[in-house]
Amino acid sequence: KFIEVPDVSEGRLALSGMVIMGTSADSEAGDLSAPPASMSVRKFQTGMQMNYALYVYNANLDKKSRRPQLETQIRLFRSGQEIYSGEVHPYKPQGKVEKGPLLASGYLQLVDSMPPGEYLLKYTITDRLAEKDYQSASRWMDFSIVE
Repeated sequence: KFIEVPDVSEGRLALSGMVIMGTSADSEAGDLSAPPASMSVRKFQTGMQMNYALYVYNANLDKKSRRPQLETQIRLFRSGQEIYSGEVHPYKPQGKVEKGPLLASGYLQLVDSMPPGEYLLKYTITDRLAEKDYQSASRWMDFSIVE
């Protein structure tokens, strides 16, 4: 086990570690307040909803609107092969945006056609206001689907 701490001192886009938890299929989509299932061991069953959350550091804010211009995408891998590539979505902050970390969260429905095994979830965020070489940051999280 290890902890990765992002270097936010240079003002570049960075992501915290990702937290994932599962909720039953009948929970409301994206509801992070529902009781977690196997959060510490990251084992899920098909049909569950996998919620994820992490913090975004050093997002640039538009000078006029004072809002970030971020885009997010999730991708799912199994045995080194991409099995799902989500659409690119604009990040929609809730409430007033302050200078500091922004919460990013979402969910992925673990469909019945997903066989048991090891998976990787990749979360990528792109800052359209950042310098070209520092526009994107990604974070990976492994998990298992069990019977």
